[in-house]
Amino acid sequence: MKKENRVLISVGELWLKGKNKKDFISRLLNNIRTTFAKYDMEIISLKHEQGKIDLKCYVKKEKLIGILLKMVGISRFKFVEVIERDMILLENLVEKIFEKWVQDGIKTIKFETSRRDKKYEFTSPEINAKLGSIANSKGLKCDYVNGSRSLSLQVHEENFFVSNKTYKGMGGLPVGSSGRGITLLSGGLDSPVASVRMMSRGVRMDFIHFHTFPTNNHVMKSKIPEIIKCIGKFASHQIKLYAVPYSFFDLAAQEYVPNRMQVIMFKNFMHQFTAYVVKREKYNLAVNGDSLAQVASQTPENMLAAMQNVDMLLLRPLVGMNKEEIIDFSREYDLYEKSSEPYKDCCSLVAKNPLTRVNLDKFIKVHDNFPMQDIIEKTYEKMEVFKI
Repeated sequence: MKKENRVLISVGELWLKGKNKKDFISRLLNNIRTTFAKYDMEIISLKHEQGKIDLKCYVKKEKLIGILLKMVGISRFKFVEVIERDMILLENLVEKIFEKWVQDGIKTIKFETSRRDKKYEFTSPEINAKLGSIANSKGLKCDYVNGSRSLSLQVHEENFFVSNKTYKGMGGLPVGSSGRGITLLSGGLDSPVASVRMMSRGVRMDFIHFHTFPTNNHVMKSKIPEIIKCIGKFASHQIKLYAVPYSFFDLAAQEYVPNRMQVIMFKNFMHQFTAYVVKREKYNLAVNGDSLAQVASQTPENMLAAMQNVDMLLLRPLVGMNKEEIIDFSREYDLYEKSSEPYKDCCSLVAKNPLTRVNLDKFIKVHDNFPMQDIIEKTYEKMEVFKI
């Protein structure tokens, strides 16, 4: 027999959205439905009422926890046991919970009690006092400031909702509520983390990858789709990957660009090419994994040069982070293992003793002589789009 799980979901900052709050909630509900369909999971009911999302489903608890922890827009969630509104039934259930906590070595607890039905005969402090006496009889101390475990109780008209653990979610804004974006995805740690950071602000992300393989199909046999699948656990939509060959730029760079300037020109090519895609495919913005001064192409002078003639909004969510912080996020998002696998991306091939602070006037002079638009158009014709 299938076991029904019931989850109450808190939406955090979505409550700050004023008149637009309903749109954000609706987006989150839709994302939950789409994610369940994506994993072929059954929803019994899903509704928003009294400031919470109430989810009932036939999904194993462990699997459901893993999915909800990566659902952007969910700030907290808890599994609830619904019982008849009978104080004896409540005391019996709570006694079992306390006995389990004692076995786990818990010493201090606290209560979070709310009465949705204000006509209930006992006030919240009175309920807490009754449950606190049971806790004391089991050797547990009530500490409302530093209690290591919290028992949550909601009093409804016909039922008690009881929960003994609250999970912290991703928070942020539901994916899709802030438009569509495209990430310049490398084979390293930074751009995957940047993608998740932007998804947490509501951007629906697709990806563009510049490669050195003989064909675009070779990209699909590399680790790049696997990284995207890891990122995709934070979203419900089907993700697009734009596979872009590096060869046309490489041939022109050998002729027109000094060796030490090539990595900066390549960054500029990637930005201009992505802007070309953004305009044609109607994206709102692009994202990359730049972190200020982390590598040669990310000094202020080189970042400025790389944006010459780039007509799009480019966001850099990691620009103020150091490598340790980025690695921490990569591990937190379960991206580190796949992202850290060896991979030769285009920048690693181009970057041969690059200039760390290019002279902008000299760069513009080389740039003006470089057949950028012709290369972009030729490359676009050879680009392919894959669905992940």
